[in-house]
Amino acid sequence: MPGTLLLQGQHFPVTRATLTRGDRCWTLDIETEPCQIDGETWQPYLYHHGLRLNVGDPHELQGQALSWHTSSDDDHPHPDMGALYVFSHHETREVRLSFGQVLPEGIELVWEGVADVLHHPDQGRDVLFVCACLAVIE
Repeated sequence: MPGTLLLQGQHFPVTRATLTRGDRCWTLDIETEPCQIDGETWQPYLYHHGLRLNVGDPHELQGQALSWHTSSDDDHPHPDMGALYVFSHHETREVRLSFGQVLPEGIELVWEGVADVLHHPDQGRDVLFVCACLAVIE
């Protein structure tokens, strides 16, 4: 397994993580295994389809960390927001995205922050998450 997403005390094994370089921005997609919780199927999907990383080569990401509060901040450097999908898509906030070592299999990363996971109307706001995984570089 390439890693784990910890969300509301539940560990979700990461099944696929990819960091893809586009023309102007990078895309990060993290998919997890489905899990039954209280009779409901949870299969979190963490993604950012507009990361502005000012590097020419993925090796330059080693040791770098990005952080932001929300995509509506004046100083938010990315043209899109990061999001977490469980039952619906919600912005990730109070984010820290850290890149580790580049290995032959991909790049180590840790993405942590908060997002809403609205599985019941009266709960699920500002849920902490931590995802540590190895993302394939495409």
